[in-house]
Amino acid sequence: SRAVTINDSGDHQLATVMVIRGCTTTGDPWDITATGAKVVASTTASAPAATTTVSNTLVVSVVSRADDSSSTLSFGTPTNSVLTSFTDRGEGGTTSGNGGGFVITSGVKQIPGDTGVTSFATAPNTTNAAITIAFKP
Repeated sequence: SRAVTINDSGDHQLATVMVIRGCTTTGDPWDITATGAKVVASTTASAPAATTTVSNTLVVSVVSRADDSSSTLSFGTPTNSVLTSFTDRGEGGTTSGNGGGFVITSGVKQIPGDTGVTSFATAPNTTNAAITIAFKP
């Protein structure tokens, strides 16, 4: 095991550790990444699509929220019709400083190609930043 240290950024800082098993152990464990941001507050949110190049990637998406809530049920049910075994992995939030939080989802992209957008039809009325990472098997 390794100790994880997260330095104080001054504000909007919340962390979690997620372990991904079964990834390649040589080179980079990810196939692709994609990032996005929503700069005008609204009650929907999404994580960007990306195009995988290898079969059976585990696609993990994280979407942040900039509201002052420690609720773990801020985002509604996620959808992504392209991924199999699609799962909401959970949420975290804080009222510390100016607050904030995140939600994590995952699914499998069996055939290389477009991962599809992960969407939340209901979300906190905030701005968002998001990342999608496809891990190599």
